[in-house]
Amino acid sequence: MSPLLLALFFAAEPPTASVVHVKEREPLILLISAAKNAPVDLSELLAIAGPVFEQETSFELLSPERAAIDPEIFAECTEHRIACWYRGLLDANRTPSVLLLGIFSKSPGTIEQVAIYFDEKSNPKNIPAMESDETLENRLLAHATEAPKRELRAGDAAALEQYFRDLLTGDLRAALEKNNRLADFGALELNTISPGSVVEIDDSFAATATYPTLRVEGLRAGKRRVVVRAPGVKNPLLSTELVLRSKETVSVAIAAPPEAPRNELLFWGGGALAGTGAALTIYALARNETPGFRACEGAGCMPSDGGKFSTFCTGAECDGLGSLRIAPFGYSLMLTGIIWALGELWTDREYNYLALAAGIAGGLALYGVSVAAE
Repeated sequence: MSPLLLALFFAAEPPTASVVHVKEREPLILLISAAKNAPVDLSELLAIAGPVFEQETSFELLSPERAAIDPEIFAECTEHRIACWYRGLLDANRTPSVLLLGIFSKSPGTIEQVAIYFDEKSNPKNIPAMESDETLENRLLAHATEAPKRELRAGDAAALEQYFRDLLTGDLRAALEKNNRLADFGALELNTISPGSVVEIDDSFAATATYPTLRVEGLRAGKRRVVVRAPGVKNPLLSTELVLRSKETVSVAIAAPPEAPRNELLFWGGGALAGTGAALTIYALARNETPGFRACEGAGCMPSDGGKFSTFCTGAECDGLGSLRIAPFGYSLMLTGIIWALGELWTDREYNYLALAAGIAGGLALYGVSVAAE
């Protein structure tokens, strides 16, 4: 590897921010009514018109297919197409806004386009089921906005893009403003956030932070409820209402998670338990070194040489089953106490039930193994 590549490799800094894109947009269905001889490529239209609408409006531009609406619904419409298409949308349980784009071949190499915009917010409501297509179409057109015809060169992508921009800034501007469809989007940037924290916005969107900075883009402008929760922390680190403005970023610094109150009883109790176990172990081992020391008296006791460990007996006969082995008991107390103390040091929880259970289980296991080893 060359020195330059090595320098670039070691100079590269790890990422410190994660970016999440949110689409808080309404669907705008693009319907195409084209003459048979008109050169129309639906994917090209979507590729050109989609970014224009997403930059200037609150819409996401969709084709019927991308909106999960059967395109055959529209292919069957031959008369009063607007009313027929609208009924098809209602049958599909969708009443989105619709942009109807009529494309006609005026002469070889040119196309003529006209756009009619129907907005869900202004469409007539409670349409009678038996209303004729002609009557329905007249009612829809009364609430629609029709753009003047424009002549374009066929296949001129730049001219087509400008055509859509002119629709939004000119012909359809008043209707878009009336229905509040020009709402821009802002961004929210959360700094000094703990990785693993979850950000909730209006109870409808959640994202998990993977780096110290989380940037959420594509949020609708206005008052937004923001809640930030850290793993293992009961109360939210942030719970507030923020006002987002179009094309602006609101930055918020998140306070560090508060340290959970420590259960000192478990820590000091573990230390005391380990100390007691150490004292018992020292006592047992010291007594076992005494020549002729006997653990107990009776037929059920350990051998006359006292065995490897000293024993506390609970019965007069000291039959072994009722005896408590001092050294193994000391070992188990030490292990239990150490697990409790260390477990409490290494966690931020108020009550470390895992350390408590692990200490007891480890102590019992060690006692059993030590007695069996004897």
